[in-house]
Amino acid sequence: SMIATSMGVPMLLLEPPLENQKFQKGSQFGCPSEIASLPDGLDLARFPSGLSRLIDHPSWLSRGCSIPACQQIQDYDKLVDSLAEGGYRVAYFHCQDSNRDGKTTKVYVTAAYNVRFRLQFIHDGLKQGGISREQILLWALSLGSTMEEAGHFSNITNTQDFWNFAMALMNRSGILKLQPWIARDIENHIKTFRLPFKYDQTDSDFDAIHIRRGDKLLDESKKEVNKYWKSRGYNHPPVNYIPFEHYLRYYVKDDCVSRGVKTINRDVYL
Repeated sequence: SMIATSMGVPMLLLEPPLENQKFQKGSQFGCPSEIASLPDGLDLARFPSGLSRLIDHPSWLSRGCSIPACQQIQDYDKLVDSLAEGGYRVAYFHCQDSNRDGKTTKVYVTAAYNVRFRLQFIHDGLKQGGISREQILLWALSLGSTMEEAGHFSNITNTQDFWNFAMALMNRSGILKLQPWIARDIENHIKTFRLPFKYDQTDSDFDAIHIRRGDKLLDESKKEVNKYWKSRGYNHPPVNYIPFEHYLRYYVKDDCVSRGVKTINRDVYL
């Protein structure tokens, strides 16, 4: 979405056909409660698949356009292969769209890795002055900013402030919108945990800590893990994660005990 708005073009989601899906019932994001109990053999074509099972793609971002009907897009596997051959960078081709009486449409194709590459390209362009003020102004407007906000956005020179402003515009625009059943099913699931929600004055406060390891340990968290163990005097981390005691350090204060501060109990949910 950030790439599409920066280029001033519509963004469409192309999901793999159900026969190409390796995930049960057509999506890696599970199933809404309505279809979770359906037999595997049932035709799921009327339900969103892939990323669309999770994200409600806004019509203003696609500008009401449909997926172009042309040979390059009809074969999903070949389309993916063409991205791989191009090093997973942003690829484009000219499509004779039969939905538009054979008119030529220029189609840009991106995947997860492409997005990182393109955003890095924008980032480098900002630092080197390769992106004009007018381009940034139009980008802000395509994200729903006011003229005053767009003017401020186009004058930002610090790259961190620039991306923070861009993310704020994106969040406000409603680009990232979950399907309506997501919040409902999550709420129903959380209720089974019997957490003390603040529904009335009789419920107590609690803290929640989200500890994510798993795939995060493969690459994304390595820098933080190494930094933690180095601060503890280790040149080589004894384990590839930050120990649980680190998360609880703010709950144990020796100086508070030495000053005679009263200890209180605190509910912590992980």
